[in-house]
Amino acid sequence: MKTIFFLKNCKKFKWFLIDCTNRKLGNLAVITSTILLNKNMHSNKITKIIIINTNKIEVSGKKESKKVYYKFTDRPGNLKKDTFLKLKKKNSNKIVEKAIIGMLPKTRIRQILSKNIYFFHNAFYLYNKFDITDIKNKDVTKI
Repeated sequence: MKTIFFLKNCKKFKWFLIDCTNRKLGNLAVITSTILLNKNMHSNKITKIIIINTNKIEVSGKKESKKVYYKFTDRPGNLKKDTFLKLKKKNSNKIVEKAIIGMLPKTRIRQILSKNIYFFHNAFYLYNKFDITDIKNKDVTKI
């Protein structure tokens, strides 16, 4: 008997739009990970998330200057460090992506679910033709 996987057989998508303006990084990561994992929704659709204005994300306290992101290039002595502010100026999408992927389970499904997130620096996105649910300070349990 063959195993039938949910993600391969399902062709319908449910789209969500999340705006990062004046949002905390951790709160945004929790909301998107629960939506991606379909924790509070009982539907047969694959969820896809569009995240806009990633350059306007916020963190609490002194994390803007003290939070450090590490990158290792597999060469001796090439451990690269970036602070939150430097990485926000370079590529703010990486900050949000790293936070969301850190909230997902550490199994094979993490790679599949991480492909369903689309990031944009500004409010311009190309997915206007889909039926998109906008999430503005809503509780995830009520979606």
